[in-house]
Amino acid sequence: MDESTENSKQKLAQNQQPVYEDLNSLSEVLEKLSLSKVFTGVAEIESLKRSLSKTSTGNNFVIQAGDCVERFDFMNQRHVLPRLDLLTKMGKQWKSLSGASPVLVARMGGQLFKPRSSQTEPSIWGPIASFRGEAIHSYKKDHEARTPDPNRLLKAYELIAETCKLKDEHSPDIFFSHEALHLDWETALLREGSGKKFLGSAPFVWVGERTRKVDGPHIKLLQTVENVVGVKIGPSATSHDLLQYCQLLNPRNEMGKLVFILRLGLKGSADDLQKLLSDFQTNFADKNVVWMVDPMHGNKHANSSGQKYRSFFEILTEIRLHATGHRNIGSQLCGIHLESTPESVSEVLGGAKISRGVRQEQLVEGFDSYCDPRLNKHQCLELVETLSAWCSSHYGRS
Repeated sequence: MDESTENSKQKLAQNQQPVYEDLNSLSEVLEKLSLSKVFTGVAEIESLKRSLSKTSTGNNFVIQAGDCVERFDFMNQRHVLPRLDLLTKMGKQWKSLSGASPVLVARMGGQLFKPRSSQTEPSIWGPIASFRGEAIHSYKKDHEARTPDPNRLLKAYELIAETCKLKDEHSPDIFFSHEALHLDWETALLREGSGKKFLGSAPFVWVGERTRKVDGPHIKLLQTVENVVGVKIGPSATSHDLLQYCQLLNPRNEMGKLVFILRLGLKGSADDLQKLLSDFQTNFADKNVVWMVDPMHGNKHANSSGQKYRSFFEILTEIRLHATGHRNIGSQLCGIHLESTPESVSEVLGGAKISRGVRQEQLVEGFDSYCDPRLNKHQCLELVETLSAWCSSHYGRS
């Protein structure tokens, strides 16, 4: 392998991009996608912006939830409809207890790509490529299965189209969203309509903690589009970083256009949240931002057998800290970002009122996620009920 090819592969890996061996096949697939019907348009994007613009006053509240990563064999009526139904129930529960209208955003219809901290993971064959989503390669743990295959993008397209159709037929008020990770995929679905450029993959896309560099390729792509754009904000971010995202991703300072999804973890929220919010509010209060909290990704643990899990108590406590932090400075927590499933999994420890809780010994046998731990149906409903009641009692409205 020559030095330029090696450098190119390293650059792709640094930006969380798959390295395809058959570049001719990749080009053919991307050409097909570039000529295909897309999954959203300017009208839906503008509708979502209008709904999000009302969250800063407390009239609307965003509930964004869904699987850590979608599975090919779950993108059918049997599995899609229960996921839409759970999100709808969460929204109705929030509305009845808090008075705020829910903006329902599903992590669906494109959440088929996953960033990873490590290039490899262990297997019985030794280290193999880390799982990065079924739109890239198989979940099976062997070298051949983990080789990126561009034809999987076409399979993903077909399944997303079916998922969108089911959503439009059964839950048209729900918006789809995913992490805009795979640059070739997103670029192939770039379109223009009404004189505006937009990503046709989903009305709401976000960039993750690993790919949010202000001079990186993901931010550069999202600078050019009309879509609602979210940025996952980790503990290392400063208020100046947030200002740069405002300038790059929302230069017209539109309401409902830019979403900051803070993923600080419980410790980070207790230690650093107030300073970050206060600095931003003091210096950049004129910037229109939708503030959300992701209480999942900063609160991950592993038990003695190495099984990942999360804590219901930590998730709920971190959300409360964010709600209080915003109120302390005259701002508004506008929504929550959760990883969830309607299935009776045991991936998050705790919860008591509805689910009778998940005990430590249940975590291994009840873990079914392709990647990170998710709240089950009972924990989702308990979280929404507890949080909305708490917000209403403390602040009158969420």
